[in-house]
Amino acid sequence: MQQPIHAELLAAVERRMEPADRRRYARECERDYTLAPWIRLVTHIDTTKRGGFCFIGRWIRRGFTPTKTLTLPAIALVALERLDPQDQQAYRTYHITVIHSNGYITLTDISTDNLSPGWAFRMLPAVSYLLRTLPEYDTTRHPKLDAAWPPSRIILKPLAPSPGWYR
Repeated sequence: MQQPIHAELLAAVERRMEPADRRRYARECERDYTLAPWIRLVTHIDTTKRGGFCFIGRWIRRGFTPTKTLTLPAIALVALERLDPQDQQAYRTYHITVIHSNGYITLTDISTDNLSPGWAFRMLPAVSYLLRTLPEYDTTRHPKLDAAWPPSRIILKPLAPSPGWYR
């Protein structure tokens, strides 16, 4: 079974943006097709490595991802490329999301950007704590009950094919 996990994780981050910021981001992506978001599942941290290389895990590709190989709950690092409004230089914002064992996706408050050096170092303590406490986070967090933003959900069971899907 394969699911569009890449798109669901991006949608979870974009939903948390302010509406004006979300529209500006959509315009940026339409204007500059080289702005490419990327996503990596974080399974552990290697403190001997520098920068973003300290986050170890599998890359999530665009399109469909096989869900049989996913171990849930999981932590995903989502990086969005943006354009600075003043000088039109590209920069990245980094966001941590959690894919719960029931398939729901929640966006944590762990985020930063690379406008100043050391983005990975700034995120490292919070991500390592989340990795250690992920089983408790998964059971104590109720994405359905989080009122502010509706959660995304990855449906991990095969859906029945709709009539005429093969045409």
